[in-house]
Amino acid sequence: MSKIKIKAVIFSKENKYVTENKLALKKDNDITYNDNGSLICVSINSEKVLLRKENKDIKLNLEFEEGKSLISFYLIKDLNIKIKIETKTKSLKINDNFIKIEYDLFMNNEFSDSFTYNLEWSDL
Repeated sequence: MSKIKIKAVIFSKENKYVTENKLALKKDNDITYNDNGSLICVSINSEKVLLRKENKDIKLNLEFEEGKSLISFYLIKDLNIKIKIETKTKSLKINDNFIKIEYDLFMNNEFSDSFTYNLEWSDL
């Protein structure tokens, strides 16, 4: 396990969220960090990325594989409501220290928005 520094950017047409100079842990193909009380884990392999986010209120799993639509979920813990989420991955680029994912998000079969997620990291 090694300590790394990450920069994560997720944006759509209307919103942009940046996490910069955040310390993280990298073990094999998993990057884990804490962002404002949420535990974020990104699992990367050569063709697929799994993004997990969890805090006291929610649990979110998103899967990405280029050219595919994958089903996952969004759980609202206190209400015990599980919402079906579908990601349609338009583009997935994986390099040694960078991933970029462009995708459309659907909740309960309804289009939500188009997003781009960039994650880059460097050793400390």
